[in-house]
Amino acid sequence: MRPNQLYQATVEALEAVLAPRVVSLVLREGLGKTDHGPGDLTFEDVEQVLTGPGFRQLQALMPADQARETVQAFLAQIKRAVEAPPVPSSEAATAPAGQPAAADEAASAPPKDDPHARLEGLRAALRPFNLYFDWPEVRTLRALLQVAERERSEGLDADASLDDAAAQLRLVEQKLEDRLVLQARELGDLETAYEVVQVLGGPRVRRLEALIGQIRQAQQSRELAEAETERAATIARDLRKLMESSVAQATSATAVDADEAPEPTPAVEDDEALDRVAVDEEALTPEASERLRRLDVDADSKHLDGLEAAHAELLRYLPTFAERLAQARSQLRRDEPLGSTLEHLRHALDDATRTQLDHLRQELAAMESDLEALHTEDDGRFERSLRVTLDVLQEGLPPHAEVLRLRALHHNASERHAERARREAEAQVRERQRIEVQGDAVRRLTEAIARDPGDDVGLAAPRLELHESLAAVRTAADEARVDEAALQRALAAEQAWEHALAARADGADERQRARLRALDAQLSALPDVPSLRSRRSHLSTEVTRAVEAASLEEAHVSTLVSLVESLVADAHAALAQDLDRLAKEAADVSNPTVLQALQDAARDLQTGTVPDLQRVDALVVAERERERDREQVRWQALQQARVRLEPAGVPALTAFSGALERARAALAEGARAAQELDAAEQAMERVQAQVRERLEAFEPRLDAALATFATVERLNNDDVATVRRTLRHLDTQRAALPRVSPGLQFQLDRALGEAEALLTNLAEAYEATRAIADRLVAANVLDDMLGWLGDESDGESGDESGGASGGATVGQLERSDHPPPHDAAALQRVMDAFRALDDVATAAVIGADGSLPAGDLARIEREPVAEALGRAAASWHALAKALGEHAPQQVMLDLGAHHALIACLGDGAHALVVVRSGGAISALATRLRDRRGDLAGALAPHP
Repeated sequence: MRPNQLYQATVEALEAVLAPRVVSLVLREGLGKTDHGPGDLTFEDVEQVLTGPGFRQLQALMPADQARETVQAFLAQIKRAVEAPPVPSSEAATAPAGQPAAADEAASAPPKDDPHARLEGLRAALRPFNLYFDWPEVRTLRALLQVAERERSEGLDADASLDDAAAQLRLVEQKLEDRLVLQARELGDLETAYEVVQVLGGPRVRRLEALIGQIRQAQQSRELAEAETERAATIARDLRKLMESSVAQATSATAVDADEAPEPTPAVEDDEALDRVAVDEEALTPEASERLRRLDVDADSKHLDGLEAAHAELLRYLPTFAERLAQARSQLRRDEPLGSTLEHLRHALDDATRTQLDHLRQELAAMESDLEALHTEDDGRFERSLRVTLDVLQEGLPPHAEVLRLRALHHNASERHAERARREAEAQVRERQRIEVQGDAVRRLTEAIARDPGDDVGLAAPRLELHESLAAVRTAADEARVDEAALQRALAAEQAWEHALAARADGADERQRARLRALDAQLSALPDVPSLRSRRSHLSTEVTRAVEAASLEEAHVSTLVSLVESLVADAHAALAQDLDRLAKEAADVSNPTVLQALQDAARDLQTGTVPDLQRVDALVVAERERERDREQVRWQALQQARVRLEPAGVPALTAFSGALERARAALAEGARAAQELDAAEQAMERVQAQVRERLEAFEPRLDAALATFATVERLNNDDVATVRRTLRHLDTQRAALPRVSPGLQFQLDRALGEAEALLTNLAEAYEATRAIADRLVAANVLDDMLGWLGDESDGESGDESGGASGGATVGQLERSDHPPPHDAAALQRVMDAFRALDDVATAAVIGADGSLPAGDLARIEREPVAEALGRAAASWHALAKALGEHAPQQVMLDLGAHHALIACLGDGAHALVVVRSGGAISALATRLRDRRGDLAGALAPHP
């Protein structure tokens, strides 16, 4: 059983009795004490987890004896799973990298009409991702499923939670696709590094090879091997440093012997000691030190990328903290290793994470205290989001976007609660006022009945209406409740009664008083218009005073009648203005109840009836709140899309972000944001279109780049190696490209662009090289230079002939009575060291005049070789000048069965090393480069 399968079996066993969140806490605590992760878990680690934090959690649910028995049963169950042969359970086991499993696709889209099936399907889809329990996205998905289960068990509608969980599952799946693509790139880099360092041999190289095999197997199984990848990268870097150092030079000759007698394989606990490689950096040449420094810079850059990825959520909470990472990147761009800065950054990020967690706990605790008052304000969205975020917070930082969404929901719910409280307070005030008006109406109607002449048959109808309306309004007043219909009926009955009495009055004063009482009833029936309250109160006082006056003047009564009629007209005009305002506020409302209420109010105004604008206003406000909710939901969805699309790096993102910011500002001010949201949706569509265009162009560009590379790869330099790695990785990830996040798509597109730029330079260099090669071929220089190799049997027969073909060895060099003008012994020691290596066919120093100061060329004629090297050097100088580069100091030639390393030593002299195996080229090239200075110094004239 693979270690991650062992981890999965442990998760499934624990989740049979514990909640998934509790299982995550148990595993986090237990694995923190083992120094292992899900990828390299052992059965002993599982035993430690189950007998430690697992046993304590089980004790909280059951008696200690039963908990102990449960742990033993779990261990037996997991052990049986360890010993059982692996059985593929789904297509995911054999799906190639970058291909989604069919079972996962089915699980992510269960039938929507069956909440139970959807929940179980999402749980099944989550199960493979329990391996990555520390991902914020996985924690959010698990919390959403727990909330959905709680809602379903309480008989509530869980569709919204299940919809959110399905969307979250897609994010988790996309993140896995991203990580698999990045792991494939890292695997390619490690394989390339292994090809370079394998010549060293020994247990460390074998350890690297084993780790690469594990990563390759995980990649084929669509699983992440983060611990193995990190460990392999460390070993590869240290082995590269070892190869580049003088230690490698001293040990490369004996690497094969060391492999013939391999060291015992260390125990698991000694793996880290095996991974460590010591390099004596003080003994290095300046050139080697520079190469090691570059390796350190590259390693620090990867570690910094890892830190940024691991704390990406924290950096969203604390964007100013990113300045420290930016400073570190600037240091790396100056080719300066970070050293202890990297560890300080790691500690600072961990401390900041703990601090941010504390702040969030306090903030969410305050929100939770408001929950009881606010949970009804937004149909449960705030409560659901709070529960999910609280669950995630118990395990780590929740996604910043979710916290922003929760804050917005809390703010909206708080605003709505405050507005509702204000309206309720105003309604209570109005209710008390209307109760007072009802009491006053009872008094007035009682007084009006007291003035009933009693014997007028013509008053029968208004008398009956007056008595009935009085009874209805008195009942409401006695019960201290408002009966608006009874009140309006009583006020209308009072006016009709007073008008009837006025029409039947005998004396002039009596008729005027009846008119005044009718005016008073009319004033009482007027709606409450705040701007007219003082006028109404003043007129009511004047009418009452006139009714009680001993004598009445008709002119004064007529004036009061005119003033009341003017007030009534103004009141109806104010109501018409209010109704017009409400109609404008509801201009884009399509709710039929609101539209019907507006029509009824307009009809009441036209017939002289006082409309119930309070009800209309409440309906309009409620509908606008619902519209605002819908706009807020739209904004949140667009904001989540912006966060997802922001790393895509396309031009339309600027307009998208601007429209979203304008919509946010409008919503914050309580205004409508429909136009801004429509603009944001259109901008988002343009962003998506640009992303699609880039994806559609990616494969043709990649095909063209691969075709170009097939032509220029013969140049065989560092740029060629870089382009080869990049294109190989992009080519293997074609199928995954549409499934990865827009941010990773942008990274891959940028990598392709960088490869295309390098290919442009390589194509120019290749054309220049071809032009020079044509000149060399025309002058027969290449034939003279390269035709001497032959095969080894010919070389041996040449030796037996005693150099009949003109060849020479060191022993056959003409002796002179005068000592050579150079340090022949030093030259010979260096060449002998090269010739002693198994991978070296021959090695020699060749002077410009064809002399052989050191080394051995077997049967090869020195003069043609020297002449060919001189002409080639002139061509190399011309090529460097054409490319704007310095003259080459060392050149490698791929000759088919052999490779030639040529170092220019000055004054036309060259060192030539012929290598049999391509695997040894890198180490020997480094060694020759480091010894070039010694060779050039030994060739200098000596006294």
